[in-house]
Amino acid sequence: MKLKKVENVKSTRQGVSCINIAKKGSFHFSSKACEEHNLIDKKVEFFQDEESPESWYFSFSDATEALHIKLHSDKKSAHFSSSYLAKKIRPLLNYDDSMGSLRALIGKPFEEEGQIYFPLLMRKSDRKI
Repeated sequence: MKLKKVENVKSTRQGVSCINIAKKGSFHFSSKACEEHNLIDKKVEFFQDEESPESWYFSFSDATEALHIKLHSDKKSAHFSSSYLAKKIRPLLNYDDSMGSLRALIGKPFEEEGQIYFPLLMRKSDRKI
């Protein structure tokens, strides 16, 4: 027998702009999302496509009712909380709840009626079958 020691190496997911949505309502923006969108003191609103209910988008906003994004102490990632929003989004994205946090990639922005929107994109492997 010849044994080889396997070192534990920390895996990092650098370069992916995404939002993790926990079952209880925590929304966490990745460090890449913070870097790309300069999330310091920003507020966000979410939108659902009425014609395609599984399609969700977010937009940065100054509206009073928008959700305030807070930077984590590491200043590299950010979060906000909304259990109501998480309960609306997770089932409609057909997400397998046994997998823990839903990880949605932040898609390419587009402009509609003067407002910039970012789509939430799911990997097929994360969907229920």
